Amino acid sequence: MSKAFRILRFTPDSRDFYVIGAKHTWDPSNPLIRRIHELLDAFAQRHPDGVVISENDCSVAHGTTLEESITRVAEAGAVHWYAHKLGLTVTCPEPPYADVISRLCEKFPPEDVAYTMIRVALGPQAASDIALEALDRQLAYWARPEMQKASGLRLTREWFTRHQVGDPFSDAVLAEMVKIRDSAVFAAVKRLWGEGRSLFMVYGMTHTEHLEQEFHDLVGVNPEELE
Repeated sequence: MSKAFRILRFTPDSRDFYVIGAKHTWDPSNPLIRRIHELLDAFAQRHPDGVVISENDCSVAHGTTLEESITRVAEAGAVHWYAHKLGLTVTCPEPPYADVISRLCEKFPPEDVAYTMIRVALGPQAASDIALEALDRQLAYWARPEMQKASGLRLTREWFTRHQVGDPFSDAVLAEMVKIRDSAVFAAVKRLWGEGRSLFMVYGMTHTEHLEQEFHDLVGVNPEELE
């Protein structure tokens, strides 16, 4: 069985650059959540001016409880929750989601893009008792003016149910989305590292694997693999 998460630490000088690659989890009891808490607490004590790099912006990720935050956006919810409690700066260094969707819809059928991205966002909730609640949150997000402009679609529960039958999940859409996001993430890391900041990054494992060599070249030392 492949690892559920991988933790690297680059320490070229007095700074630290933690890179946690995760297989997304919506389970508050997952060991990854505890490790994020432990490592973030130590990072905050050592680098109170450090920057936390996470998926999802604060307006989406930060719920009223830790559990709600994780239910919304997987382990990214825990990253935001603990970082805020510790007074750390959190950034999501990606282009606006609507811009990503617009670029994807220029290259792929918009309905395939929408279905694929919603399926990814739902994760295992797509087959759970809270599926409709989670789906409604996604549909409400896609109903925002900027999302409708990006996709040209008006999505409903019925639309999603119809598409589930054929399941037009697209690996090609997913790969292009990762490529777009990776480029933006690395640009932000390069800028922040150049400013002399210590960094604590938690991202999907696909992203961190793609970027590991670039991080190595940027920092100039081999990472220590903590887990």
